[in-house]
Amino acid sequence: MNIAITGSTGYIGTALCRHIREQGHFILPITRDILDPRSTQALQDLLAQSDAVINLAGVPINQRWTQTHKAAILNSRIQVTRTVVSAMRDLDTPPRLLISASAVGYYPATPNAAWGICVDETQETAGEGFLADVCKAWEKEARLAPKQTRLAITRFGIVFSEDGGAYPLIKASCRRGFATVLGSGKQPVSWIDRADLIRAMDFILHHDTLQGIINLTVPEHSTYAEMMQEISLHDHTRFTIRIPSFLLELGMGHMSTMLTRGTCVIPRKLLEAGFKWLSPTIRDFLQR
Repeated sequence: MNIAITGSTGYIGTALCRHIREQGHFILPITRDILDPRSTQALQDLLAQSDAVINLAGVPINQRWTQTHKAAILNSRIQVTRTVVSAMRDLDTPPRLLISASAVGYYPATPNAAWGICVDETQETAGEGFLADVCKAWEKEARLAPKQTRLAITRFGIVFSEDGGAYPLIKASCRRGFATVLGSGKQPVSWIDRADLIRAMDFILHHDTLQGIINLTVPEHSTYAEMMQEISLHDHTRFTIRIPSFLLELGMGHMSTMLTRGTCVIPRKLLEAGFKWLSPTIRDFLQR
């Protein structure tokens, strides 16, 4: 299978390309040069050779959200998705599948530990705030894909791995015998091991019934405090300190809401399709 990928050199894209090549597929990177408006024909020629497209491109969000950076976060996602989808629509025979990334930031925040109102892919009402607005605009562009193309909009949870994503930052708070709980600690954490996220995307590639919104999170429900308790036990920390939300906002700005507000997200479509996680719980992740 020929698979075209935007964001192929990023944190997720690099690992995904390695996995896909190991499965015997061929990668067609959609580079910045090809995405240049002056390279319309080059993009169409590349997509015409592709069986599937995976859209991962976007400026990283894990830094202080200045107005300039917020504009870059939004525009990078919208412009790349719009360019790729437009080129697909101009083809007589477009790729059979488009997997376009999004995030669980689309959903409304879940009140602290209110597990009775967890959301799955049937939840249509979007949340409020910057991340929800980005996800709505991002997904709107993806939904313009050709009708004959199977569309999978994958809403990522917080991605964990030993060498990147959110986990090294969380683990760093467990140094010198202390574990740090951010905010109330009661906020839900919807996360996924990067290895499982990549395996889930491969699973979507090969399961034609999977389409529409697909949540890529673990099936486990846990709060930030419960997650930190497991990490503390694993790292043998003895004391826990809590950093109030207002102090986080002073230091990190509006980006702190990513850590202090959460949503309980259920990956119902993956569960019903029979996907098996390598790390379905934080304890499994720590023991891998």
